[in-house]
This record gives sequence, structure tokens and C-alpha cells, in this order.
Amino acid sequence: MSPKNEPVAPAAVATPTPHYGSTRRVIDEQGILWSISERPNTFDRHNGWSLVFESQSAVRSVLSYPGDWHSLEAAELIELKSLR
Repeated sequence: MSPKNEPVAPAAVATPTPHYGSTRRVIDEQGILWSISERPNTFDRHNGWSLVFESQSAVRSVLSYPGDWHSLEAAELIELKSLR
């Protein structure tokens, strides 16, 4: 946590957060089911880790995300997927 108690984004870090390998599933406002997991970043030239959002018809990768992503409310996770 930062001095202001805000989550610190682990963008481009060499190691995953303790939640690597776990998956959260949330349903967004359109009723789409998203599976969310932390993975090594293989989608572009950046090294490190990504928070990957997968639905039946889309995949989104977020490079900068809070280390406590696994404990966020469903609505907060859905907001993260639009950050990319």
C-alpha cells in the first residue's frame, strides 16, 4: 500500500501477486460473464504481468492494476477492464 493507503499497481513487475493462478468470475452490466486472472504478459512487447479478462467473445489485458485485485468488488474489477 502507498502512504495514502491506495493500491500500488504492479505494472511491469517480474513476479506476480500472491493471487497468481486464481480466477475470479464476475458478470458485467450487460450480463456478460468475465473470467479474470493474473498471467505473464504475452499480449504485447511489455514484460511483467497482466490482469486478463476473458469472456466468450473477447479478451482484454490490463497492464497496470492494483496488487489486491482479487479482493476488489465485482464493479471495481469491471472498471479495471476498461483501463487496458
